[in-house]
Parts: sequence; C-alpha cells; structure tokens
Amino acid sequence: MRTQKILFVILAAMMMVSCVSAVDKTETKMPTEPAAQPETPFVVPTADEGQSTGEAVFIHDVALLYDDPASGIAEIKIDGSFPDGCTSLMETVQKREGNTITIHLVTTRPLDAACTMALKPFVTRETVDVSNMPEGEIVQVDVYGFKIEFAVGQNSEPYEGG
Repeated sequence: MRTQKILFVILAAMMMVSCVSAVDKTETKMPTEPAAQPETPFVVPTADEGQSTGEAVFIHDVALLYDDPASGIAEIKIDGSFPDGCTSLMETVQKREGNTITIHLVTTRPLDAACTMALKPFVTRETVDVSNMPEGEIVQVDVYGFKIEFAVGQNSEPYEGG
C-alpha cells in the first residue's frame, strides 16, 4: 500500500512538471514576424429574427463550367458541405480585385432548431463577372483557399453535366 502511494505521488509530480514545462515553453515564444493585417472583411447580411448567419461551409471542389467573354460571364461550380442538417446557403458575396475574384458563401441556420449533426452536401453554381477582361487574360477565382485559374474565352462551351 505504501509503495502505491509513493508511485502515485511520483506520477502526480511528473504530470505537474510536464504541465509547467509546456506552459513555460509557450510563454517564451516570441513572434518572428509582425502580425499580418486582416484583409477587408466581407459584409455579411443579417438574417431574420431566430436565425444566425455566418460562413459555415466546408469546400470540397471548385471548377470552371464555362466562360463567355461576349456576355462577360463565367460560371463556377462549387461542391461542399454544410456542418449540419439545418444550415443552408443564404447568398454568395463576391469581391473582385484586379484579376482575382474571391467568393464567400453566407449561410443561415435557425437558432432554436434541433439539427442532425451530419455533414449536408451541397452544389452551387455561381456566375462571375469577366466583363472588361480581354480574351486570353488569366483570371483566378478563390473560394476559401480553393483556387482555380482560367484564361478568358478558352472554355466557352456550357457544361451540361452535374
């Protein structure tokens, strides 16, 4: 019995020392680079009472379906999942800086709903503006880090598949 108490005290002391060591290591870290300035935030629309909004999505794939410089549009297909059975797509917000188009997906979810906790797949097609871009110019579309590039006017046949 005495041996068990001694082992317990030794084990407890080792655990406390390891916790203190971990804290000491994190406290002594100094940033090596200055913190990056956050980019201009997207304006997230407000939902109705009883709803929450955000950007709760998991992106699996982003693909170009077609682009048509004559009409000034390109169509992008976004495959992803919502985090639960109640979250749905409210709208998309696009921001264009030069030849980069960033797309954010704004979601909505009832505040008091009991939801399944399984991922809910979704597919959405988004039209992006490529007007005022000459044929052959490279455009980059960024959806939460999933980036595609295409040359304007090089894929002008509409995609008929899913």
